[in-house]
This record gives sequence, C-alpha cells and structure tokens, in this order.
Amino acid sequence: MSQQEAPTLSPAADKPLTAWRAAGWQVQAQAVSGPAFWQTVGPDEAPALIHATLTAVATYTGTPPP
Repeated sequence: MSQQEAPTLSPAADKPLTAWRAAGWQVQAQAVSGPAFWQTVGPDEAPALIHATLTAVATYTGTPPP
C-alpha cells in the first residue's frame, strides 16, 4: 500500500523479496494506492488492494476475477 499517486514498493520490501527470490521462490510484488489502514483505529477501505488481490488470485488459479 502506498499513499503516493504513483505507488511504488517501499525500500523495506526489497530485502525479503530479494531473499525469497534467492531461495528459489517465485515472488510477485505490486504496490497499489490506498490508505495506511493498519495505522487507523476504525475501518478503512482500500478498493485498489481488493482489486489487486482478486486479480492476483484469479491469475494464480486461472479463474476470472469477479
């Protein structure tokens, strides 16, 4: 999740991604725009995250996203 208009992965994401790839794991990472919902007390909506998650699952399973 990124609050920037053009989302990018954080530098903190690079270390585990590099380690997982070095271990031979197939890893795909994607940054999406949305709120920092883990920092809020109440509910927050992240439609871009929901869409990206459903698309990733559909791609992995071979079924179209809803």
